[in-house]
Amino acid sequence: MYSSNANKTLQTLRLKLQGVQDINPVLRDIAVSLAGTNTRRIHNEGEKVSGAQIGQYSVSYKRTREKADKETSFINFSFTGQLSKDFVAEPEGQNWVVGFINPSGRKPTSGKIHELLEDKFGNTWGITQDDNRVIQIILSKAIKSRLK
Repeated sequence: MYSSNANKTLQTLRLKLQGVQDINPVLRDIAVSLAGTNTRRIHNEGEKVSGAQIGQYSVSYKRTREKADKETSFINFSFTGQLSKDFVAEPEGQNWVVGFINPSGRKPTSGKIHELLEDKFGNTWGITQDDNRVIQIILSKAIKSRLK
């Protein structure tokens, strides 16, 4: 008599694939990663999404920053630190979002400042090539762990 475990194997695979559909933890990992890399890249390294420097401060504004003991060799959009504090990863329903959000859920003033800065300096907040590689790694690990 022939017996097969195909039905049991298919049921196990189906349950594992349903786990892959529950992507909220994966979205969280991606969102937290993106929030961190954007903050580091912009506010510590002064780089746009492309990897190019955001720019240089004007002579007069550079003096203001020097008096406040702030970075002056490149633009980093950081004077009070509020802009970087407002850029976060947060759950929103079943998803995770990255952007300028405050605890009450309203878009803070930093969101408007962000728009003005991008109009002036170009694409600064966003997903870089390195971010795309990290996202691929996060997704691959999640899929492999759920198919075990």
